[in-house]
Amino acid sequence: MKTTEGMVPAVLGGGNITNYSGVTGWTLADGEAWVIEADKQKAAKENFVWAGINLSLAIDSELRNNFQNGAIRFGDYNFGQDASVNLQFDSFKIGNYTFHKKTYDLFNDLQLFGADGYNFRNEALIIPADTARDAKTGERVPSLRMRYLQGPDGSNSRDMRHVVRDMFAINGDDRFECEYISESGLEMFGINRYGYWKQA
Repeated sequence: MKTTEGMVPAVLGGGNITNYSGVTGWTLADGEAWVIEADKQKAAKENFVWAGINLSLAIDSELRNNFQNGAIRFGDYNFGQDASVNLQFDSFKIGNYTFHKKTYDLFNDLQLFGADGYNFRNEALIIPADTARDAKTGERVPSLRMRYLQGPDGSNSRDMRHVVRDMFAINGDDRFECEYISESGLEMFGINRYGYWKQA
């Protein structure tokens, strides 16, 4: 089986890594440190933050703590109305860099990166949200994309083979399966523009 390197190992190997304290937790100073380092690498001004559940909650808590004493009014309610308060931050800005935060299910799944012994619940990938332009061709290039095996005719091969498994006479089941016969892999550009927030 052929495999690609994978996004997490690639970013840890060549991206901008910020280690935050496991004692104090993630702070705005950690975000600022990442921005200062990433700015040297001409990072994207707009980024996605795919965070594990623990780090996602810690970021929300840190941002709320910085807006106390009336700086933000979370809600006004009249008695008799249903009350709801949004205590999370989907986006925030640090030093002219915008971060769109999403809790990344893969980092929390007990069958995947959320399993015991892994620390991904406390970590986050920072993915550039922009596209760049190739200096030679002028072609717009995304930060990441899926690449497919090229077919004999030069086209991207995404062929599938449909198979019906008749098992009724054996165990009473019939199955319809879709088998992909093409190969695909992740392609990332400007790995130095990516980032990772990691608990020390």
